[in-house]
Amino acid sequence: KILVVYSGAKDVPSRGAQALFSALTQAGKLGRYEAQPKAVPFLDAKTFRALLDAEQPRVIFLAPELDEATTIELVEVASTVTAVTISGVAEHVRLGAVLGFSLVEARPRVLINLKQAQRKKISFLSGLVSHSVVVDR
Repeated sequence: KILVVYSGAKDVPSRGAQALFSALTQAGKLGRYEAQPKAVPFLDAKTFRALLDAEQPRVIFLAPELDEATTIELVEVASTVTAVTISGVAEHVRLGAVLGFSLVEARPRVLINLKQAQRKKISFLSGLVSHSVVVDR
């Protein structure tokens, strides 16, 4: 399962969350695994924790519109589960998301928060790490 997390009203996903959800749905797979995306709001830590317990996702995508305070709170709650947190916003990786992407001079770059990955007992192949930018929180 893949959760696409946005902040705000319960039934109104942000534009970024909608775009992520649509892309995952159209792709049908994430790597070799079947994608089962679900757009969910981040209302508060307690509600999100209950959602993580119920859904048991493998991946948590952070919508690009999440602000700093929400991202920090979301990452803190998500640190208690093994799901990989991913964002297309470099600042989210600095705030604790495990994996991210950014564009530098029109070239994509993979960002890894190695400390957060180690806390969650997530390991990456050395080839990926050597070609990535390591960001620590």
